[in-house]
Amino acid sequence: MKYIYILSLLILPKLYGQVGIGVEEPQALLDVESMLIRGQLISPNPSGTENTYYKILNNGYPGWDHLPQPVDFSGSILIKDKIIMESSTGLLISNITATTNDSENSNFNSNWKMIEGLKTSFIFEMQNNSISAQFQTLASKYSNPSSGVSFACGFFVRKTPEKNPNSTTGYKLKVIRPEVLIGPNNAFKTLTVSGLITKDGNNQAFQVGQSYDIAVACRGRNVDGPVLRIGRSVTSPNEPNSNDETRNLLTPANIKSTFIVEQYQNP
Repeated sequence: MKYIYILSLLILPKLYGQVGIGVEEPQALLDVESMLIRGQLISPNPSGTENTYYKILNNGYPGWDHLPQPVDFSGSILIKDKIIMESSTGLLISNITATTNDSENSNFNSNWKMIEGLKTSFIFEMQNNSISAQFQTLASKYSNPSSGVSFACGFFVRKTPEKNPNSTTGYKLKVIRPEVLIGPNNAFKTLTVSGLITKDGNNQAFQVGQSYDIAVACRGRNVDGPVLRIGRSVTSPNEPNSNDETRNLLTPANIKSTFIVEQYQNP
């Protein structure tokens, strides 16, 4: 009996001792510092899929699980592109009486004038997207003190044509901002137009891979005699009814128009 008892004591450390691979003093029953696996890693879906990671699943076997999406980003949108354009060309509008209302998706016509340099193109790569556009400038007039002017500015959109890209064919009105400018000779005001465009000129969702054009245009509604400046400087003393104060203020640098287009995409 004494012999068997001593033998048991000699066997116990070997049965319950710690084993280390690559370490001299193991800290656990099996302490592995590093491991090199040769051969193919086998799983029910070896290649995995996008936005997944490898883990031990609830059934105890390894497999792929989806990366969790933060709650704050659920249903959010991404700004894919942001385009900023500037122009100091502007428009001069005079002697027009066209007070008819304009409706969304109406065609570009001769009453409207596009501002040179404020036109760009965009392409969507995902479904259910939109364009956020903003235009800002100064509008001024020179006329007798009792005359006011009414006008409107807006954004036009079309599919980019394969031929004659400089034409205005196919443009449809998507956003419009009517304005009235009342005051003495050389009166002016800040003009801001902004809007979210979710459909094309045919009132259809934007097509993935299709190129579209967007442009800024303005029109006079009741400019009978007075001349309306939109985004246009006053630099010449020969311009009718201009004065030194107006010319010093409405310089090309101060009057410069800005056009910002942001392309939104659903993640």
